[in-house]
Amino acid sequence: MRPACFSCRGYTLVELLVVTGLSALLMVAMLQAYLSGKSVLRWQSASARLDVDGLRALDILTRDIRMSGFFGGAEAARIVVPDDAPDCGSRRRWALTPARLGHIGAGRHPGADNHFGCLPLAALDDRSDILAIKRVAGGPTWGPGSEWRGRRPESTQWYLGVDDYARGRFLWVGDGVPRSPEEVDRVSYWAVRARIYYIRRYSVSPADRIPTLCVERLMGRGLRSECLVEGVEGMRFEFALDADGDGFADRLTSDPTADDLANTTHEMVYLLMRSLESPGAVQGPVETRLGPGALPVTDDGFLRRGFSATVPVMNRPGGV
Repeated sequence: MRPACFSCRGYTLVELLVVTGLSALLMVAMLQAYLSGKSVLRWQSASARLDVDGLRALDILTRDIRMSGFFGGAEAARIVVPDDAPDCGSRRRWALTPARLGHIGAGRHPGADNHFGCLPLAALDDRSDILAIKRVAGGPTWGPGSEWRGRRPESTQWYLGVDDYARGRFLWVGDGVPRSPEEVDRVSYWAVRARIYYIRRYSVSPADRIPTLCVERLMGRGLRSECLVEGVEGMRFEFALDADGDGFADRLTSDPTADDLANTTHEMVYLLMRSLESPGAVQGPVETRLGPGALPVTDDGFLRRGFSATVPVMNRPGGV
């Protein structure tokens, strides 16, 4: 039979090859655009989380530094420290011994002289500083005239009782203890805060390798570690000192003595944040400036960003 349409014909092999080639090029272009968009999205997500976590870590530190050495109006020299106060390494009764600040610079191992021997020494990142802060809460849990039974104390909390003569004594309330009428009229009780901030080389397990800001804090009758913000790769501090007592800072130091810590007027905080996952950013080996020193950064594809703040240290010096 004759075909129904004499003018109908199929595509030639060359035409099919040309169409197939153009389709392949179009698919490659679309795939590249998709991967590029996905990479940008991952970068933006990592960058946004970097900002949020960096500001959160900075807020935690600056809030504590600003109140360091605040003991509810009690003078450090007039605070009685109980014999059963929690220790830190070889430093007996460390958690309740009044002090303004404690500091160990990067590269100095805190276990060498048991200065902060209560820390998880094997997990520390020794490229970062360690900072200890002692204070009480911003307001009293109970003040003069309040009823003890009306606001039950926390059973795992130390409190500092401060009287009208700037004298202080610590109290472990347990399940609650009665207060005399004299105490109700003249003693206020403030929740105690004792904390040591440090950088750990991992978050949950050593295998994750996520640098994390952690704190050794007074919890109950001992000190316990708690991790706060992931991705904090470096932490350094500088101290502005008032050496001549005129109320103005005279010099800066990153390696303060005990006397320097007592004379600190402002503290500079420097943080280096690292993204939790690599978004594919290319970064060559550099040394990132982190306050007074440099922190080596390798070519690992992670995003990094620096954060800093200057914090006034408001309260009168305590002991060292």
